[in-house]
Amino acid sequence: MNTMEHPKVTMIENRLLVLPDKPAEFLDEKGLIVVPESAKEVPPQGVVVAIGNKVEVVKENDKVLYTKNSGIRAEFNKVEYLIIREHDIHCIL
Repeated sequence: MNTMEHPKVTMIENRLLVLPDKPAEFLDEKGLIVVPESAKEVPPQGVVVAIGNKVEVVKENDKVLYTKNSGIRAEFNKVEYLIIREHDIHCIL
């Protein structure tokens, strides 16, 4: 289980706060980060860390697949999150 402490925020309406997954990063022989081609087109997915009072299906800690480029980016404690609406969720993984 992830022990990262997420921000204490109150989401409103049908909005979700999602911690997006990042593509896997690897180091080459020179110590430079290399992102493999297979990881660059990963479908956007992440973990829901907060939900609004009108969210009907998705729950906190659900891993979800969502619409690419949906919502807005928000940074809390130097961690990037995504604020999206529930209708931008395609499935719970």
